Amino acid sequence: MLKTIRRYFPKELNNLIYKFLHFLRTFLLKGGNYLCPICNFNASKFLPYGEDHEAIKKYKIIGMGYRNNAMCPNCFSKDRERLVYLFLQKLLKQNLINLRSKIIHFSPESSLENNLFRKKFTNYTTADIITGKCDVDLNLQDFNYKEKNFDLVICNHVLEHIENDMVAIKNIYSILKPNGVAILQVPLSTLIKKDFKKENVNTDNERLDNYGQIDHVRIISKENYLKKLEQVGFKLKLDYMESEKNNITSYGLNLKEFIIQVEK
Repeated sequence: MLKTIRRYFPKELNNLIYKFLHFLRTFLLKGGNYLCPICNFNASKFLPYGEDHEAIKKYKIIGMGYRNNAMCPNCFSKDRERLVYLFLQKLLKQNLINLRSKIIHFSPESSLENNLFRKKFTNYTTADIITGKCDVDLNLQDFNYKEKNFDLVICNHVLEHIENDMVAIKNIYSILKPNGVAILQVPLSTLIKKDFKKENVNTDNERLDNYGQIDHVRIISKENYLKKLEQVGFKLKLDYMESEKNNITSYGLNLKEFIIQVEK
């Protein structure tokens, strides 16, 4: 109701309302055992996020569905973004990357881009298929990108939107330098051995019914996805982030999700 009414308000008034609601929300939720590592906000609880559609429940898709305490009320980072952030801290400690590393981030999440990369990293590029949205316009299925030898590629929950994900994975491999690292997160099902993709699924409602989200084009099998990464030539590592999940102060992580780290 409020969103409908606000469409008729001047931009300046909407900005004031947004700031007031943000202040009120963070004031009411401030303090407690939840900590957002991205913006360092302590909260009594995080906000819920996601929806439980039938396909998500049927295939028990990791990384989708309704989750309590999933979104930071301050910077709005989601559980999967905080997981990537914590993993990046591990990479820094292990000297696998540094603040001068050459990084490309596909379809970047604003919480990571604005609170981490733009502030601390000096050689950071964002890329997206949508023209003008990022530093570089790139279609992961069809590009001839001259820049190569990236130390780190981040592609977080992107490949499930792409029709030919194998081509996209090969293109990512081509721009990563030897011994470079890529973080290639996708929602996964452990119940199926091969990806589920149905013919003649063309509308938003059909994709929602079959894949659990209007812009997804398949349900990804964990077993099949890991095989694809290895077929391209990636060396595969899975990090279940146990110490971060068992921390006394909760980061609001999805306990079932893990990091898919690949190296060239």
